[in-house]
Parts: sequence; C-alpha cells; structure tokens
Amino acid sequence: MSDDLKDRVRMFFDEIVSAGRMDGLEALFHEDAVMHSPMGELHGLEQIGALGLTFKAALPDGRIHVEEIAVEGDVLAYRVVGEGTHEGEFAGVPGTGRHVHWSNNDLARLRDGKIVEMWGGPDMFAILTQIGAIPQPAAAG
Repeated sequence: MSDDLKDRVRMFFDEIVSAGRMDGLEALFHEDAVMHSPMGELHGLEQIGALGLTFKAALPDGRIHVEEIAVEGDVLAYRVVGEGTHEGEFAGVPGTGRHVHWSNNDLARLRDGKIVEMWGGPDMFAILTQIGAIPQPAAAG
C-alpha cells in the first residue's frame, strides 16, 4: 500500500492541484477529511477542492513538485515545493505578476489508505512576502 499511496500523493499534486482539476480528490482523501491549514480548517472534499481551485486561480501557471514522501503505519508525511506567477487574487492581494516559490511540509493521519485528517499547508509567510503583502525583512548588518 505504501507505494500506491505515494503514487496517489504525486497524482494529487501533479494532476489535480497543479492542473487545476479537482475531480479525483477521492483517490487520496476520505469524503469527510479535515485539513488544518494556514488558510483555515477545511471539511470534506468540496472545501478541499475549493482550496485547490483558489490556488490555480491565483497562480495559473503554478506547479507543485513532491520532494519527499514517508509512510509509517497510519501516518503520511510529505514535503513539496511549488512555484508560479501571481496573476490572480490570493489572500486578498490582487495579482502582481511576481514569480513566487514556497514549500509545504504536511503530516496526515490515514484511515483505509486515505487521508482523514491533515496538518500543514504552504509557507504563507514566504508567499505573502513575495507578493508584497508583508514587507521584506530588513537585511542584517
């Protein structure tokens, strides 16, 4: 099951989130899954899918690449990196045309080989800083 699960995680980011297609979420998530993220707590496939569509609208050329995946018992952990051009509204900030990159480190609890609860999400501080919503930190020295 571990290799199948890893394939489904890669599919989620490659074919669903990066491509802006929300059909297929049920291959990785239970219908009653809960996602705890910087964007709030999401319940069920509809809300999780809506977050993916928000990502795609804000970063139409956005791509997310899975760097690492680990599975042990009913725990799944993965690290991804993403990049894209901020063209649409994100977190209340209109498109800036700026290229952004970020990472996610997510931890999930599994039931029957699917995510039932997940913690993590994108590095919002990095994204918001890059699109100008948060001032750049002053250089040291």
